[in-house]
Amino acid sequence: MSALRFMITLFVVVASLSCRSLPYQEILPWSGERTVQEVGPDKPLPQPVMTDNSATERRKSVPTQFYAAELVREPVVIDGKPGFRMILRGDATIVHDDTTLKAPLIYLDPGNEGRLVGGVTITDREQGLTLRAASGTYSRAKEFVSIEGLPRIEIRQGDGKPVIVTTNLLKRDLAEKKSYLDGDVRMHGERWSLLADRGVLSDDTGVMLFEKEPVLIGRDIYMSGGNIEYLTKEKKVVLKDRPFARLIMVERTEVKSAVQESWQKSLRPETQAYLKTLPPGTDPKTLPPEIQEELRRASEEAQRQEQQKKDQPNPSTDTGADQATSTQERRVPFDLSAGRIEYRFDEKGEAHLLGGVKITSETRSLYGEQFRLSGAGLSLIEADRGVKLIDRKEKMQINARLMRYDTKKRWLWLSGSPVVELQENNGPGIRARLEAAVIERDMEKEITLARGNVHLKRKAEEAIAEIAVFREKEQKMDLTGRPFLLRGGVWVRCKKIQMLSNPDRVIFEEDLSGGVR
Repeated sequence: MSALRFMITLFVVVASLSCRSLPYQEILPWSGERTVQEVGPDKPLPQPVMTDNSATERRKSVPTQFYAAELVREPVVIDGKPGFRMILRGDATIVHDDTTLKAPLIYLDPGNEGRLVGGVTITDREQGLTLRAASGTYSRAKEFVSIEGLPRIEIRQGDGKPVIVTTNLLKRDLAEKKSYLDGDVRMHGERWSLLADRGVLSDDTGVMLFEKEPVLIGRDIYMSGGNIEYLTKEKKVVLKDRPFARLIMVERTEVKSAVQESWQKSLRPETQAYLKTLPPGTDPKTLPPEIQEELRRASEEAQRQEQQKKDQPNPSTDTGADQATSTQERRVPFDLSAGRIEYRFDEKGEAHLLGGVKITSETRSLYGEQFRLSGAGLSLIEADRGVKLIDRKEKMQINARLMRYDTKKRWLWLSGSPVVELQENNGPGIRARLEAAVIERDMEKEITLARGNVHLKRKAEEAIAEIAVFREKEQKMDLTGRPFLLRGGVWVRCKKIQMLSNPDRVIFEEDLSGGVR
């Protein structure tokens, strides 16, 4: 009887034992080599509560450590097999190779297939990446983690503000170090946003590829293409598949004062229409007498009004409002297309356009193989491999090897055998051709400067000089540096030549010599 009583007591004691007291290595021998450390919620974690160095489906050995303030084991049956579920509570952490996964609560089933709940954070310090979401699933065997519930990626490089990427579903390949974003992908920079349907971030290259015709929208910039690459380390985007961009650039323009506008409005409508048909810089003395008289009266009336404003100053009026002209900035759209477009996000900004480049505004088009845009608002356009510029408003075509074009200051610099051709106003013919070593054009002041081996062809005239200055408003060109002029078989050389378009005449100054060919 005593022996039977002893056996019953022993059975009750064994049955009442908590599964927590059983060694984990003996419970789950099929899950790999593990060690377990029991710790309380208030104790530090000098050692992981669990380690696993076994093989996965993709690699022979992957070091994995598990940390938590409390470790609980619960018996479960999964796919008809009994086992134990490990519950990590309190700052639960999984260090898979060199990727850290954190959550308030982590459930691990046999084989370390788990769920992360209560807010998930995944970090890779080497790459400067942080992934966050409400919950996730973890598979050590497949080396994959999937997070959802407002998932996002934070990409931080240096001391600047991080770039945030949001999506519907975010998957992380822990072996290949790649992140897959699926559905409503949105990348947010400091002054721009990139929208796409799918995205893939590769840690080894630091490149995030956005697919399915993404678009980039920012301050004064729009970009689109078949796909867009974002280089996290360089903070720039690269478009190689049907790239297109639209930039809003700033141009300075002259604005007529109120006095000038009232002066023009005082003229008869037929007089205003007649004056618009005249070329710039027309000499008023060549106009009909009745037009000259009307202009004289309008000018005197404008001077009288201006004097009245000076005699009765208005404190609320800007001191520069009565000047003859003032300048203001206007926003002009430029469309860009090329075989490849690179755009860097920083304070100054920079863009590179490569292969079959075309830059078009409302009045101008630029063509070439390579352009660089820089400066505030990308206002400076540079080319060093050939460029062709067509100005539809001025009916002008320019070809050169080197170019600098400041769209804000409206200043153009050309070198490398530049050629400027002026077309006829009423046809495709060429009315003038200018060649030089260097050509500069101030579009705001409408002045063109040519230096070094200047060669000008205009109708039946041909001129050679060292320096030429063309003032478009006055329709006058000054040639200096012992200029030479050939017209109709007669040549003249002197110290300075002035060529006027309206009326058509040529003025020679000092040290004249000439002959007949």
